[in-house]
Amino acid sequence: MPTNAENPLDSLPHDEWDAFIGSILKPFLSFSKIDPMVSREDLEQEAWVALIYASRNYDSNKAAKFTTYAYYYVRGRIMRYVLEKTRVSSGR
Repeated sequence: MPTNAENPLDSLPHDEWDAFIGSILKPFLSFSKIDPMVSREDLEQEAWVALIYASRNYDSNKAAKFTTYAYYYVRGRIMRYVLEKTRVSSGR
């Protein structure tokens, strides 16, 4: 795990990470309106967890920009979460 000085999450202020996550969440927010099993708060929490995992696994020697790398972590985790919750609520 990188030291605090090397943590890519330190590269931007917290409110900019909120905006980053919000931009990724936008297409998925309709699920929170349709299905009560998918709440906006849960989606945001999943996104933050994914961002933390991305920061722990990020290697600047292999990936150019952290935000590009983290985008796929966050989006993938949200997609899996929505798929899991919508399957549960539809009885599949």
